[in-house]
Amino acid sequence: MKKIIVILLLSVGFVSSCGYFEDAFEKEHLDKTDLDELCLPKWSKKDLSSANTALTVAYLSKEEKEIYFYLNLVRINPPLFAATFATHYTGNNGWIKGYAFDERRDSLIRELKKLEPLPLVYPDENLYEMAHCFAYEGGKLGLSGHDRSATKCIGGNFAECIQYGGGKNGLSIIMSLLIDAGENNAALGHRRICLKNSPYIMGASIENHTRYKFNAVLDFQFDYEHIPSYIEDEFWKEYDGIYLKKEITFDDRIKGHIYKGLEESYKGFYIKRSNNGYYGYPTKIKAIQALYAYLKYDRRMPV
Repeated sequence: MKKIIVILLLSVGFVSSCGYFEDAFEKEHLDKTDLDELCLPKWSKKDLSSANTALTVAYLSKEEKEIYFYLNLVRINPPLFAATFATHYTGNNGWIKGYAFDERRDSLIRELKKLEPLPLVYPDENLYEMAHCFAYEGGKLGLSGHDRSATKCIGGNFAECIQYGGGKNGLSIIMSLLIDAGENNAALGHRRICLKNSPYIMGASIENHTRYKFNAVLDFQFDYEHIPSYIEDEFWKEYDGIYLKKEITFDDRIKGHIYKGLEESYKGFYIKRSNNGYYGYPTKIKAIQALYAYLKYDRRMPV
C-alpha cells in the first residue's frame, strides 16, 4: 500500500503545493536520535542554546519546540547544517525517497554552503493559536490545503507551510520543507520561506489528521521586536524621511498579530531617524511599524 506525504505552502501572493508517493523501503535511514547523536556534537553550546528560542514556552509540545530548534540551527549556521544534518538525512524510516529527493537535497546542501547566517525565529502565541486551530480542525475534517472556510479558524497576512504525514518530529518536518521534494514543487517555495532573510515570529502546531495521521502547520510573520541592526540600517537607508500622507486603519481581525498591538491611526507624521529620536513616535519600533503599515497600505512591501 502506498503512503503519502504532502507539503503545502501559502505565502503572500504566492501559492505552492506538492505531493509525492512513497512505499515501504528496504534499507534503513538514520532516525532523529541517530542524527542528533551524529550531528549535534559538532555544534557549539552557544549555537545550540541560541536555537532553543521556544525552550520555555509552556503551550508548545516537545515536537513543536523542535521545529523552532532545527529551523533556527539552519539559520544560525547554514554551512554547518549542510555538513551535518542535510548531508546525513536520507528520509524517514518507513518511507522511500520522494520525487527529486536526491537532486533537491543536493541543491539544498549547495545553497546552504554559500548562505550567510539569518535572523532567529521566535515563538508567538497569537500565531500559535492560528496554526493550532487550523491543524486541529483541518486534521479532524481530513482537510488538505490552505482554505480555512470550512473551519472556524481565522486567517491573516502571513506565510504558511503545512506538512501532512512523514516523521512526527521537528527535524523531519524542517528537513522535508527544506528539501522540498515533490513533482509539483520545482519553485522550492517552502525552502524560500524557511531561508528568507527576515526576522520571523512563528506559530507551529502538530495535530492528528484523519487521512495522513498528523499534520504540522507553521505560520510566519515579520518580527518587529528582534530586528537585526543590519536590517534596520538597510531599512532606514531606503525609507528615512518618508512623510505619511494617508491615515492608516487596522483590521480588527489581524490587529495584534501583524502590527503587534499598534492601534493608533497615523496621519501627517514625518518619519526621520536622528540623534534626537524618531519624529512623531516614542520608539524606533513604533516608527518602523507605522512606516511598514503605510507601505503595505500602498501595496509596497519594505520587507
